Amino acid sequence: MTNNISISIYTDLIKDSLRINAWNRDECFNINQETDKSFLINYNIIEIIFEGTHGNNDLYNRLLINYNSFLNKYLFSRLTNQFIYLYSVSDKKQKSKIRSYKGVFSRSLNINDYIETEINVEENYTIIAGLAKVTPSNIDYLIGALSYRSNNLIILSDKNLLLHQNVEYITDNIVDQSNGVINYIELCKIYSGSNNIIIREGGDGGDQELSWQFFIEKEKCEEILSYIKLLIDN
Repeated sequence: MTNNISISIYTDLIKDSLRINAWNRDECFNINQETDKSFLINYNIIEIIFEGTHGNNDLYNRLLINYNSFLNKYLFSRLTNQFIYLYSVSDKKQKSKIRSYKGVFSRSLNINDYIETEINVEENYTIIAGLAKVTPSNIDYLIGALSYRSNNLIILSDKNLLLHQNVEYITDNIVDQSNGVINYIELCKIYSGSNNIIIREGGDGGDQELSWQFFIEKEKCEEILSYIKLLIDN
């Protein structure tokens, strides 16, 4: 793909929390708010880092192509043996019929490939959350949607999650409903086991770097890391 790619592996999510969450909102990975951190010993994070443009805007399009191409290759190769979803949640906004209709996903998606729910968070204000199944026909659109980083993530699972109760459960348990920000520590408790993988966007937007962070079970780290290196080399 490109030589300007490096990999960081975080094996101590508590000690490395500031590096892990360096370019993201504090609420996404706030170790100080956790009373019991012991479960985090079961997880690693693999971060694939794409060197940024360092002020040369002429390099940005090529950077973005390489960045998205990597995730496209990874997800596409997993479609045959895992369910893959984009979870998306909106900011809190005033309720309106137009906003309710628009939802969080494009209406160009196959209606059978996504579900959405609107949740009242205070008088006349709501958030809208949804799960969309990644397929060969929509993979480019859904990867592009990840650019709204604090409100989107990818879930790879052995199970079919495309159910309204799953959208509601995720939103109730891992989302700060006052601002739509996803709490990845809470997410690890719920979804990073049982062969599940969580992927989120990292980096500062492209000047210094762009990255993909894979939240995984510790015992799966070497297997997944080997596969990632194979994709990068090819």
